[in-house]
Amino acid sequence: ILGAAMVDVKGSKQLLIGTPPRIPNTYCEKLWKMKDNVYSKFHWSMEKNPYLENDVATEIEIACKKAGVTKDSAFIRREYFGEFVYDTEALIFKGYQTYKKIPEDFFPTKVWVGVDWGFVDHNAITVTAVDYYNKKAYVIDQQHFGRADSDEQERAVQKAYFKAIDFLRSYKVKDPDHVTTIVTDTNQPSITLKLQRMGLPVVNAYKPEVAPTMDALATEMRAGRLYIPEDGILVEECDRTVWKRTEDGNILPEVDDLTYHANALHALRYCSIYWLDEWASLAYSADNAIPVDERNGPLEREEYYGDSFGAVCETVTFEEL
Repeated sequence: ILGAAMVDVKGSKQLLIGTPPRIPNTYCEKLWKMKDNVYSKFHWSMEKNPYLENDVATEIEIACKKAGVTKDSAFIRREYFGEFVYDTEALIFKGYQTYKKIPEDFFPTKVWVGVDWGFVDHNAITVTAVDYYNKKAYVIDQQHFGRADSDEQERAVQKAYFKAIDFLRSYKVKDPDHVTTIVTDTNQPSITLKLQRMGLPVVNAYKPEVAPTMDALATEMRAGRLYIPEDGILVEECDRTVWKRTEDGNILPEVDDLTYHANALHALRYCSIYWLDEWASLAYSADNAIPVDERNGPLEREEYYGDSFGAVCETVTFEEL
């Protein structure tokens, strides 16, 4: 589009003008920092602008008071001094925790497959293994792919489902299909219906307000109850998903989709809403958890998992166990 807009006048020049971005890995930053850059680069702070009539120091002081920050804050340094500093103050997923290898004492009691259908953005799928007894969860698979037709989307969900089944089988979980649930976004009902007719355990996502559920997801990551792989799309999205700011620089409790729109985090969020609700009502804790070597012992699957884990038993409760 930009190239086509420049063909009408010979010697046209393209100017990309603005302050540095709030988040890392943007196109602007890549252009600015790329080696052997074919573009001319110019940089200045507000203090060096000779055309401003107001006193810059006074204006910066006023801006600091409005935003409740100092001159050293990322907001002032970026917007008034033109420095490449990220808006870490507005990051939603501060202190998220990653893993290289799942600990040996982890035992999955349920696996959740989250699906965020892409329309103008990307599709994303996450697979999360959850230990309900010790309240730990690990994302074991993450997919992120561009526009795809319905057949490609269905195959991707099937692949994620079989990944979940294989993972549970590796832990010798009995009847893994009974403790695996796929939660899909609601904007592709025909695909969801087709997956259900295939016999897959698919439910439509429950979608309350985004901000509080994103905040709850971030809390679980910071608290060390939810771990994501040390590389991949989820790490990138955690580093780039921020709260909105007002013109004065104050942070609002609203996800800033214009700065960056996450996909895999929404897929993960759809599932976390379910398991966090179940965690909250679960009587078990690490103090009374079933030991790993006993969890697949003589108890049958229905007796072992109970109703809250998605099994069909209605006679055994956690209190009785």
